[in-house]
Amino acid sequence: MKEFVISEAQVETAVLVGLITQTQDERKTKEYLDELEFLAETAGAEVVKKFTQKLPTANSVTYVGKDKGIYPKRRRKRTGSRNGHF
Repeated sequence: MKEFVISEAQVETAVLVGLITQTQDERKTKEYLDELEFLAETAGAEVVKKFTQKLPTANSVTYVGKDKGIYPKRRRKRTGSRNGHF
């Protein structure tokens, strides 16, 4: 006889990070983050935190500054989130 294992579906969680630059103001960045949050939720993810950072331009290696790149990583580890969206 076959045995069935019933497991609980795990909800994906996400941390969103947006960048405020000389060419993209805070209002536009928040608008983009709200849209990204909607898309993440539509895909079945739960957004656990949203961050913004002000920089002259995007960092070519990390997109955001070094410290902001580290903090969401720690936050993802603490919340169990496997996704960080920039």
